[in-house]
Amino acid sequence: MFVRVQGLVQAVGFRPFVYGLATDLGLCGWVRNTSAEVEILLQGQNGAIKDFLARLKQDAPALARIDAISTEPGSSAKRQTERYREFTILPSEEQKGKRQGVQPIAPDAALCSDCEQELLDPADRRYLYPFISCTNCGPRFTIIQDLPVDRQRTVMQAFPLCPTCQTEYENPLDRRFHAQASACPVCGPHLTLYGRKTGQARGPAPTDLDLDALLTARRLLHEGKIIAIKGLGGFHLACDAENPTAVAELRHRKNRPDKPFALMAADLEQIKNICQVSDAEAALLQGSEKPIVLLKKNT
Repeated sequence: MFVRVQGLVQAVGFRPFVYGLATDLGLCGWVRNTSAEVEILLQGQNGAIKDFLARLKQDAPALARIDAISTEPGSSAKRQTERYREFTILPSEEQKGKRQGVQPIAPDAALCSDCEQELLDPADRRYLYPFISCTNCGPRFTIIQDLPVDRQRTVMQAFPLCPTCQTEYENPLDRRFHAQASACPVCGPHLTLYGRKTGQARGPAPTDLDLDALLTARRLLHEGKIIAIKGLGGFHLACDAENPTAVAELRHRKNRPDKPFALMAADLEQIKNICQVSDAEAALLQGSEKPIVLLKKNT
């Protein structure tokens, strides 16, 4: 059977998901990205194929959104009729003149719980690495240059994977299997800290200077300085919200005398110390989009 899937199904771990599902059901064939959709060829027992189609939408990755699934016999429309002995991920295929719908690329996703655990684990090789990500989190929209989505069509092509990351990228059982933004302190980008008057102060450099840049930025915030943090999609201006002098200076520079600024907090418990948080608001604050949420201040 030949299957076409349309929606937010690229750069969200969809091909690894399809691979794992097909393998679990004993199906053979392949999956690939195209400029317009995800294509899947399935060979195996009819019952297993039926289960596959049911679970395809029911168990899709959290960041995916399936808009349409269409099927046709695998031998029709000049499809390959050869028999496959396993299920594989094929190279992506660019189809000129074809594109997905109005929102073909998933938005950037906030740090997932698995990556957060690695980030804070001193024994992990990505300990405190600021660019940590996997198939369930990290940049999407802001790094993708073209469709179909593969690493060579993202800005990450400038950072060849080290042997360890390459092994993760090629391992179907690893959550970084075909994770296009995957990186580590050995092969990925690093932080650079600049002074307004002194120029470059830290990095790009090895891991210890990534940490040095972070700790220096934290110290500067405590000292009342304003930090411009360059993210993938633009700049974020930050200061110590409990320092009235720093806040006043930021308001002066931004010419924003009255309009509120958004507050950042370490976790939900810290937010609850400041504001009232309903279940729906907590879900928004902890979701993958991490939007700014308007809350009622505690009395």
